Amino acid sequence: MPLQMDMNSLPKEILRQIEKKLEMCRNQENNPDSEAYKRKIEEMLEEDDRDQSDKYSREADNYKMMEEEVLNSNCSDMDEE
Repeated sequence: MPLQMDMNSLPKEILRQIEKKLEMCRNQENNPDSEAYKRKIEEMLEEDDRDQSDKYSREADNYKMMEEEVLNSNCSDMDEE
């Protein structure tokens, strides 16, 4: 059977100590006020930026290859004439 307490019956200093312990135990990566959370979000944003940059590079490379293929096919067509 769980222990039930009325929070109003506890002295304020004990409540502050409990709150402080709970705050220290909380996963700081999920606490928007913590440096760990801010670092995690920054890393996620940087990773997303890298992914976008990689995608752009791949698309640019694909476009360049397609352009070269078209130019090469046009040049070979001209050679045949």
